[in-house]
Amino acid sequence: MVHVHVAPNSNKRLLMICVGITVVTLAVTLLVRTQLQGREVDGDRITPAQSNTAAALVAQGAAPSPAAIESTLSADLPKDLPAAAAQQTAAANEIKKQPVVKPITGEIKERPVFVSEMEWEMLKAVSQQHASPEKELTRMVNFLRFTKQLELWESMPKSEDAAKRQIVANELLEDLPNRVRNGELELADAQGKMRALVQDAESNDKDRARRMAAENTRLSAVGKKL
Repeated sequence: MVHVHVAPNSNKRLLMICVGITVVTLAVTLLVRTQLQGREVDGDRITPAQSNTAAALVAQGAAPSPAAIESTLSADLPKDLPAAAAQQTAAANEIKKQPVVKPITGEIKERPVFVSEMEWEMLKAVSQQHASPEKELTRMVNFLRFTKQLELWESMPKSEDAAKRQIVANELLEDLPNRVRNGELELADAQGKMRALVQDAESNDKDRARRMAAENTRLSAVGKKL
């Protein structure tokens, strides 16, 4: 997760928390990693749209400092910053209300409820730089969903939300091979997350060992094809 320290009573910096947790986290951890590893379009490396500085930040892939986030996004920030921050929170809360959100297949024509308006505009702008914009938008939205589910799982107290943690852990385990297949997680990273998730997904050691072996087989099978 990207952590942005916020000065008191600063609406713009408050909004940076929302952007940092969602869009910038999405970009820095994965979306752009695949681009920097050599994804090309017509022989040329993907370049960001210069007309949208927020999308450029997402597409370039440099891990920005809090000051860089603020200065780079300032031109694209909505005028009603508290409302935009509320939209970010509302989108995140959709995952809390309905943690079982399956991967989306096919073209996405409307903004999913767990994606804020700001995230939606930025992801659409970045997807337009790809050879297959519709496919790329679907991929990015699915990764954003995965990221929010993962953040939800990490934030839930183990002692109070065991049942819900189990549900979310199973959803994340089911989706992990997709994230590896898309180049969004290294195999070793996915295996590490898998081991932690299995602890919540299964209630006893025997089932955990069996599930661990099964999930490792699934991940390894994907890794061999890459």
